[in-house]
Amino acid sequence: MLPHPSPYYHNLQEQLNAEVIKNAQTILARYEAKLKDSGYEYKMEQLIGDSAKEMIVKYTEDHDVDNLVLGRRSMGKLERQLLGSTTDYCLRHAHCNVIVVTFH
Repeated sequence: MLPHPSPYYHNLQEQLNAEVIKNAQTILARYEAKLKDSGYEYKMEQLIGDSAKEMIVKYTEDHDVDNLVLGRRSMGKLERQLLGSTTDYCLRHAHCNVIVVTFH
């Protein structure tokens, strides 16, 4: 039988989640400011859950998305094989156009 996590652990987890969400919102705001000036029609969403790649693909299906833009970091073959790649998964499973932006 596994011990129940202490209240301290639960509080720490909530603080970490709040920090991650705050950082994501800051990043989204920075990119949204750039997109507003571009003249392109866009929609930004923040999804929270366990499997980013599965949530992204499901979102594209549920919302009839035309184009999905994702970033790709330079990972080696071994790292990609061990960690998986959200971008690779979306390229294989999304039923819309997937545009990949590579970061060096």
